[in-house]
Amino acid sequence: MLTEMREPDKICLGYRDHFAQAKEIFLRYSNSKIYQIILLLLLCIIIPQNNTHAGWSENMRLTYRGNEISPQVIARNDTVHVVWTESITNSARVSYIRSTDGGQTWGPIVDLSAPNHPCPDANPTLNQAERGLLVSWFDWDPTVGITTIGIRKSSNAGTTWGNPSYVYTDNPNHFGLPVSAVKGDSIFLAYFSERDDSTGSRPFKSLHSYNYGTTWSDEVTMGHPFVLMPQPIRMSYCSGTLLVAWAGTADSSRRYEVHIYGYRSTDAGRTWSDTIWISPNIQYDAQTPCMTCNKSTGQIIVGYMDYRYQIYASWGDIFASISDNNGLQWHFETQPSTHHTAAAPSFEFTEDTLTSVWADIQFNISGEPEIVFNRSNDGGLTWLGEQRLTQTEGESGAAVLSMDRGNIHVVWAEVLNSGAIDLFYKRFTPDSTDNIEESGTVIPKDFAISAYPNPFNSSLIIDISSKESGIINIYDIQGRIITKYLYNEGNHKILWDAKGDDNQPLPSGIYFIGRKGDSKNNIKVVHVK
Repeated sequence: MLTEMREPDKICLGYRDHFAQAKEIFLRYSNSKIYQIILLLLLCIIIPQNNTHAGWSENMRLTYRGNEISPQVIARNDTVHVVWTESITNSARVSYIRSTDGGQTWGPIVDLSAPNHPCPDANPTLNQAERGLLVSWFDWDPTVGITTIGIRKSSNAGTTWGNPSYVYTDNPNHFGLPVSAVKGDSIFLAYFSERDDSTGSRPFKSLHSYNYGTTWSDEVTMGHPFVLMPQPIRMSYCSGTLLVAWAGTADSSRRYEVHIYGYRSTDAGRTWSDTIWISPNIQYDAQTPCMTCNKSTGQIIVGYMDYRYQIYASWGDIFASISDNNGLQWHFETQPSTHHTAAAPSFEFTEDTLTSVWADIQFNISGEPEIVFNRSNDGGLTWLGEQRLTQTEGESGAAVLSMDRGNIHVVWAEVLNSGAIDLFYKRFTPDSTDNIEESGTVIPKDFAISAYPNPFNSSLIIDISSKESGIINIYDIQGRIITKYLYNEGNHKILWDAKGDDNQPLPSGIYFIGRKGDSKNNIKVVHVK
């Protein structure tokens, strides 16, 4: 139940970012030519002369070499790091570029893989942790004629790079799609074997190093999927848990269905769980997983494309499953796309802000995809609306994004009319237009709400500052109202004892607090018993 506390505090809070799509302005009929001229002049001032949404930069071309695919991006402290695969004759190499001013200008391209180590299919993974940057990829050692995992590190944010090092597996000619994660001095690698074992499947394997790559463990078998889709696997270290996600079929009983599964480890890669079902247990296929960790809440997010509403062949909708207990259960699914024309998502989750980009053919059903973006300010409960980020001469895809200090950085690959495939970049910078709702109404800066401690155990203090009366609702993760409080104009400090209107203790989990009729300003709190 909610109880008003005495001695209210004055609070001065930042206001939640909002993004609204530009609204169409119609010139209505008028008998006055002067009136029409004035309106046309106003439209020239008000309406942007390009398709860029407010807050988004123009598209910036990052590469000109013509064969750039599979980008990865991380932004931290206004430094934006990008790695990718460059296809060359009968091989590939891993390349890197960075910006140290938040994406405004970019330095030279650095080739990370060694010239005498051509990569069969690089599939790079970009990590940033306490020790700096670490990039891993699928490599080939021509001196002994076997495949390896290449690793290169930078301790100074990409200014210089150490020499490449190589990790050799037990079956060097029969493994693929390695992926990595880093925490402190620990490096974790996961990959699948291309050779069927005694079970008739291709086993998942892992390696770990607790001294930043000086020595490596023996191989650990994670599981034996019945079918593994030829798509990148994903790996993340989040709140003490390692999680690996993949698309395929777990066992022969579901041989005609493809879903997103996972393995988790809570002992730093020494042992792994049984197969975890991440996408919903339904008959429709799910593919192309991506993964991110909300460092502020410890939530793990796995995104994917799902065919449940399929209208167009090979295209579906974008979904994300969210776990609040380190990947043990996946009870909340959110959907940022709505047109059933999407594929290949990327997600980023920071505090309450969940963002996603993907490829989408809703603007050209003949099959040339563009990049679409959506954002949720309440952890995926609601979405602000799809926004088209590109309008290009060819196809756009393989989009990835990263968030840093409220800025959103997006990188994607684009097929030009010449046939070249190069990387492009776009940045969103919050400004005053983010306070405009889709209706075009400016959100008045007359209300602020915060809650602490968060996470909380037995009780939570809610601070409210408002210039008018209203109702505060507390919702569970299903959107049901648990309890409410009527407040008047002024500053209020409210104590919530983690009970509902029936005075019964509530279970651990995620709850949302917000003003009635203003769901975009909801705040999220975590109750832990």
